Amino acid sequence: MEWQMHILLSLYPFSKPEKAGAVVICDNSWGGSIFKPHDLGCDVVTNAASKLIAGHSDLILGLISAKDEQTYRKVKEIVTDLGCPPGPDDCYNALRGMRTLGVRLKHQAESALRIAEWLESRTEVARVMHPALKSHPQNELFRRDFRGSSVLFGFQLRGFEHAAVVSMVENLKLFSLGFSWGGFKSLITITELPNWDYGAELGETLRLSIGLEDPLDLVEDLKEGFQILRTHSTVGS
Repeated sequence: MEWQMHILLSLYPFSKPEKAGAVVICDNSWGGSIFKPHDLGCDVVTNAASKLIAGHSDLILGLISAKDEQTYRKVKEIVTDLGCPPGPDDCYNALRGMRTLGVRLKHQAESALRIAEWLESRTEVARVMHPALKSHPQNELFRRDFRGSSVLFGFQLRGFEHAAVVSMVENLKLFSLGFSWGGFKSLITITELPNWDYGAELGETLRLSIGLEDPLDLVEDLKEGFQILRTHSTVGS
């Protein structure tokens, strides 16, 4: 199960299930230290340590945790058989990132929510999908299960042409184009989500990963981007 934000920008309403022998696996990369899937009955939890834990966009690593010794031994055997244990340098870099994870996540998450709230006020934006916003349809679920927020969210523009959106994204100064997330650098990418409405009046979806930059600087960058968007578009104003 992958009910966090980095693909569908939505949450999964998980509760302790009667699993009938099934093994429940959860990707908790978005939740990290602010969400505890094992407490909700997950047997195995994965985390893309390349993202928030690494924090410097210079590491490819994944973490796996198990709810009990028996499950751990099975996972460990599979990892050994596949020949994919991590190297010592990767582990060192992950430990390095964990030393600053708390302060990085606090700053980046606060910045992300601040920017999400600002985006809701923009006429160019149809909706913002960040679970900590009261406007998010799953905000109550988020407040029930999470102890904080994270750095990744998305927003949908109104009906601007694709070429205008590309011009906006390519001319941002602080946001770089990138499909990864969770590092010190703010990233943006154009995406399309299958569970979102892409009707005539609704446009492109942009995904943001907020880094360590000053959120006021990031807002100014987006303001200039929106000006470029309007300048290159004949609709969606």
